[in-house]
Amino acid sequence: MQYTQHTLEQYNRLTSVLRGDKTVGTGRNMQRVSDHPLGVLFCMYSMAKKFVSHVDVKPCVLFAYASVIVELWREFPDFGKLLLGAFHEQCPYLIPVFWPQQEGQSNEQYYKSLGYQYIDGQVEKQELFLKRIIAMTQLYAAITITPKRACGSKPHPHNLMFSWRWMAAMLSLDPQPDVSATLLYSYIKIAGNKMAVTYRKQFFKLIHFIKNNYLRRIKQVTPEDQSQQSIYILEELVNNIVKTNHVPPPEGQLPAKLW
Repeated sequence: MQYTQHTLEQYNRLTSVLRGDKTVGTGRNMQRVSDHPLGVLFCMYSMAKKFVSHVDVKPCVLFAYASVIVELWREFPDFGKLLLGAFHEQCPYLIPVFWPQQEGQSNEQYYKSLGYQYIDGQVEKQELFLKRIIAMTQLYAAITITPKRACGSKPHPHNLMFSWRWMAAMLSLDPQPDVSATLLYSYIKIAGNKMAVTYRKQFFKLIHFIKNNYLRRIKQVTPEDQSQQSIYILEELVNNIVKTNHVPPPEGQLPAKLW
């Protein structure tokens, strides 16, 4: 009940902003967002970047965010386009694509194109980078499995079909050390249960492909002196799915009839 009320309040507040009804400023300088021709679009852009940049990986918060995003996207399609742009800019693996380093491109330019952040001229540690792209991947996956509100005739703006497309496209790419195993594990943990229920044999074919083919290829491209942890946890997850023919539902998923 607590999350239901909080989610509804957050949705109503953000909807007011994107409709241009919200007033901003102080004192006599107060004005409505819609008073400027680009005011609403700027708010959409800022909101999309904030959702992607400030993801909380706590399951209950993750799915509350996803619920609000789905409804905002239904109501404001331009917000959804900007949200996807923010996802792809900060985590191009959600396209999915692994950018190669271009001729003449500096290491800093290249790493930034992959979503790394630089602090005082130094690239961030790999652990921080992985933590952030895990959070973004989980939010993206959560959006695709979060049901829309029953009211209104507008369809879900980014449903489970996009999870299927992402995973199929991801597995068609040459694997990358650390990143491929990390993203696949994170995605399956969130969307795997619903994908298994919906796509059945076709989904389990993907799981068998990961187990019998893709994991071996990840191991081949992973340097011996690099941590194998991401490979181990993906391998354990996939083996359990194959053994039980079942994918556990994600923790923290909110009720289908949340509001």
